[in-house]
Amino acid sequence: MLTIDIGNSRIKWCRFRDGDIVEHRVQAYSVESFETDLRRVVSPQDASCRLMMSHVAGEALKKRLIRVLDENRYSNVSFAQTQAQQCGVRNSYEKTENMGVDRWLAMIAGFHSPLKQTSDAVCVVDCGTAITLDVVDSKGVHQGGLIMPGLQTMCASLVSGTSRIQADKQFESGELSEPALAASTEQAVKQGCRQLMLEGVSGIIARQKQAANGAMLCLVTGGDGEWVSEALVHKNAYEPFLVHYGLQRIADEGNS
Repeated sequence: MLTIDIGNSRIKWCRFRDGDIVEHRVQAYSVESFETDLRRVVSPQDASCRLMMSHVAGEALKKRLIRVLDENRYSNVSFAQTQAQQCGVRNSYEKTENMGVDRWLAMIAGFHSPLKQTSDAVCVVDCGTAITLDVVDSKGVHQGGLIMPGLQTMCASLVSGTSRIQADKQFESGELSEPALAASTEQAVKQGCRQLMLEGVSGIIARQKQAANGAMLCLVTGGDGEWVSEALVHKNAYEPFLVHYGLQRIADEGNS
């Protein structure tokens, strides 16, 4: 089985065999070159495989995606959709279509994580273009979630909206060791956005863990997930393939 997760800036592809990921690829994409970027991931040799899709990049790109899959003769393709209830997880949204399917899949995977104890709630933090944080209690009931700007989005917004601030809009996780207070405008922007994001996420996790009486598994995923996981003061686990494991779970269990 193959899984593809198309977010706002990257295409993530996985091959599953006997429940395990045996191969994976990541491809950045732009709207202008979407078909070319997608073809670097999608191979006609895999056309006979079952393909499970997560897609949050809008209907226009979805139509272009389907055309590429049709060109390559993919015939067993399923697009995941956010549900009111699925795989033991119950959604808190009244209008489930307003929740991104990647959030829904990550919650399903988190609830079924082998790291989770039966009595644990689970907190899923997805760090990408936006940061989403969702909590599911030990019985599978979604307690709600939050959405905030991701690190690059926050930095880019500050730079573009303030004429006297000049800074590179892209920065690397290697800068985590830099001092908390910066001595240049560029570093002040980078470190300020980073610390604001981390303090915000850490505070939310602390409150939710207290509400769960300490029995809460925290899982971090997404493009910035690895360094965020390392920087958080709270115990957590980094799982880069959480959405893909959610796709695998719904492929196996459907709407049960």
